[in-house]
Amino acid sequence: MKNRLLNYLGQFRPYSLAELILALFVLRPNVWHFLGAVLLWCGSIAVLESCHADWGREKMPAIVAVVLSISGLLSFGVWQGLPFVLAGIVYSWKKQYKWGLASPAVRGFQMFFLLYPLWFLWPSVVIAALLTVRNYVGDRRDVEEDRREGVTTWPVVMDQKKDEPFGHLLFIFLTTTIWWWLSELSGPCLIGILAFEAGTYWLTPRESNKNVLAFGRKILRYIRS
Repeated sequence: MKNRLLNYLGQFRPYSLAELILALFVLRPNVWHFLGAVLLWCGSIAVLESCHADWGREKMPAIVAVVLSISGLLSFGVWQGLPFVLAGIVYSWKKQYKWGLASPAVRGFQMFFLLYPLWFLWPSVVIAALLTVRNYVGDRRDVEEDRREGVTTWPVVMDQKKDEPFGHLLFIFLTTTIWWWLSELSGPCLIGILAFEAGTYWLTPRESNKNVLAFGRKILRYIRS
């Protein structure tokens, strides 16, 4: 039971939620918008995981996605949050036909739909563009699994051979640092947030994590030699 709960926790990507909370701290929404944004984001993740059967992950019950998404809409505002929910549904089609080619842009639009009701147009566009690139880097992390499962992503189309497991985490550090720069938080707070992201990133079961373990073993062998 403990391992199963930890598996579900990892699927909700605590590192990404930490960045979202930091972003909301910068934007200072009212308590209902804050709660709604968090619920919508978690609902979007639940939609994705309930539709996919990725390596090492327990099947997410669809009712979790429904409850989180509806609760988020009621708190955030139905008409304000609906584009985000719809974009999340489209993103969950990533493994169907060639939707994987559009998935980075869809993820970027999703972030735009979440930020724009709380912020200004052009900063929302810039952050959404960064999230688009970050999602593409995430596809580079999982290219071996995507190729084997027949998922059409840009790294697969460009014939990337091996997973690149560290780039996505580094990009999360970049976007987190941008949000921190926009905030009034201290340097130690940034270090703490980055450490939390680095520590929880590996809770999400991914086949590409095996490359990190192999890399760590090589480093240990080198140190001992």
